[in-house]
Amino acid sequence: MIRDFSAMNPSESSFIYRKLIDPILRPLHLEVSSMIRENQTVIDVACGTGALSFLMAERAGRVVGIDISQAMIDAANEAKGKRGLGNVDFFQM
Repeated sequence: MIRDFSAMNPSESSFIYRKLIDPILRPLHLEVSSMIRENQTVIDVACGTGALSFLMAERAGRVVGIDISQAMIDAANEAKGKRGLGNVDFFQM
């Protein structure tokens, strides 16, 4: 039985996103992040767990990630804390 991704509890959905979706998107994330110029301010719409945001933060002056899912924002903020980044912020919209 296939479950609706949005119907999963928040910890399930963020776990699946980190383990399945982020690795699939990694090549695209690397390509996009390579286009960021030094000290540029960027916004990551539908940021999920923040994987792209963290790559862009290596070059950008500031990254703002937004997502509709509070579970994804929570996962991104947890990862941000582990990475010790000060130039990334995440918000639920």
